[in-house]
Amino acid sequence: MSPLRPHCLARDRLRLWVPGISRSLLDHAGSPVTISENDLDRILTVIAHSHAPSTRESYGSGLLVFYVFCDSRNVPESQHCPASSILILAFIASCAGLYSGKTLKNYLYSMRAWHLLHGQAWRVEQDQISLALEGGKHLAPAASTRPKWEPFTMSLIIRLHSALDLSTSLHAAVYACLTTSFFTLARTGKFTVPSLRSFNPLVHVRVSDMRDETDCNGFRVTIVETTILRGTNDAPDCIYKC
Repeated sequence: MSPLRPHCLARDRLRLWVPGISRSLLDHAGSPVTISENDLDRILTVIAHSHAPSTRESYGSGLLVFYVFCDSRNVPESQHCPASSILILAFIASCAGLYSGKTLKNYLYSMRAWHLLHGQAWRVEQDQISLALEGGKHLAPAASTRPKWEPFTMSLIIRLHSALDLSTSLHAAVYACLTTSFFTLARTGKFTVPSLRSFNPLVHVRVSDMRDETDCNGFRVTIVETTILRGTNDAPDCIYKC
């Protein structure tokens, strides 16, 4: 394991796996800027938080795949970053036929995010990259994509309601999640958590995040605050009429 790539969780790789060259400390005139290592570390921390935890984890996985590719080709550390167009194209081509087109795009985005996070230039031939991604999408194995589910409809919700016992906490929670997601046209992830241990009160909906109000037309509506911006004027809410 290279000292530039310490063992860490996937969500920490973007920040902790560093390129062979450091962020430039020179201004536009070529004069050094007097900032400390703590300042540099703070820059990394702040920029890293521009991505959601799940995105950082996904990008960390993409970065690992890129390094495995480079190691298998004996690509020197100095060529990993800034990465050349030919290296990125070869990386995409090596993954084509193994992953879905969406995964290939995610791997590319992870590389771009890693470059930007560490202050390195991201200069690739975008037209060629786009063509490679398009080709990779057509070469994706059938098993890499899931068939689309039938959409939920009112008739299906009514059938589910008849099969549930709403006096049971679990059944009531499932039905509340389903109907709230349906009538607010929200993603299911807005009202669910990946696991009990992953619950984050800053991100996931709590009972206290729901309130009843009257809208400008006099209708009674339920408002659910749903994002990490909760408590600010910028927080986008889910709203539905009762």
